[in-house]
Amino acid sequence: MRISLLSLTALAFVFTGCLKDEEFDNGEIQSVHSQGTQSVVEIGLTATSTNNFLPIALDLVNKDTTFNLVPVVLASDKPASQDIKVTLVKNSALIGEANTANGVNNEEAPSSVYTISNPAGANGGYVVTIPKGSNVGYLQIKINPQNFLGQAYALGFQISSIEPSGYTISTNLGGGVAAIAIKNKYDGVYEIDENSTLVDIVSPSLSSVPGDPYPYEFHLITVSGNKNVMFIPGLGYGHLIAGNSYYGEYAPIFEFNLTTNKIIGVTNYYGDPSPTRGRSAELDPTGINQVNADKSVDVKYIMKQGGSLRTTITEHWKYVGPRP
Repeated sequence: MRISLLSLTALAFVFTGCLKDEEFDNGEIQSVHSQGTQSVVEIGLTATSTNNFLPIALDLVNKDTTFNLVPVVLASDKPASQDIKVTLVKNSALIGEANTANGVNNEEAPSSVYTISNPAGANGGYVVTIPKGSNVGYLQIKINPQNFLGQAYALGFQISSIEPSGYTISTNLGGGVAAIAIKNKYDGVYEIDENSTLVDIVSPSLSSVPGDPYPYEFHLITVSGNKNVMFIPGLGYGHLIAGNSYYGEYAPIFEFNLTTNKIIGVTNYYGDPSPTRGRSAELDPTGINQVNADKSVDVKYIMKQGGSLRTTITEHWKYVGPRP
């Protein structure tokens, strides 16, 4: 089974300059595409979980760049019947929580390296408008990516108020963190070789067989200078398994040695262990665990569940090219 790179990705909204609802309609910029709920407003940074931590990796250019940083979503299958004005305020504490949950070490971006384009709101916040007839509005930011080179910057935001009255701030998705980095040298599009193997000792029917799930393409997205997370176009942060499915709450983050190009660690994007399924990721030291001269990768890693080994994964990745 091959996942086409023509599929929409959860990052598609980052580089659009206008307000669109395709990403919401596809369930790609919020964690839960609610049906029939008219009043709940949320920050929708991630599509497949309540993690609400989004690593954004930019190409290195020395010019001002404006993009949509944080989507604010009316969690409903119906669009807004009126303009909804949502005030976001910075919440630095969310960055520390995201660092702990995702095994990263981001710091709050200093105000000197970015400008928020939205109008000012109460309590030092910024107003995001979800327009009538839409489900989503955006907090926009202007930066020069040159200022982010070699840095691990992030911004955390919390919904503080909504106008008019009658709308509820989401309990689980009222806040979120966007981490902004320059693409590291491992960032890119890869294809997992068809001879790779996945062995699930708890549910053998999910283990790989010829043609399922390998081969498939995925993205390695920069999380920091030497860490990248696995992202499946059209799905989100995750890992495919046999039977046209994937593991919930499991997406490996790979840590590289920048000098030797060895893979020195693997953690779970959703936490180690993840909050509801108790899943964690680890590197298997018996593997090759190396980035090769042709930019291909050989890696062996595992998934634990409830502290016990569940799945062993041995993969060879072919480098396809840079991410779009």
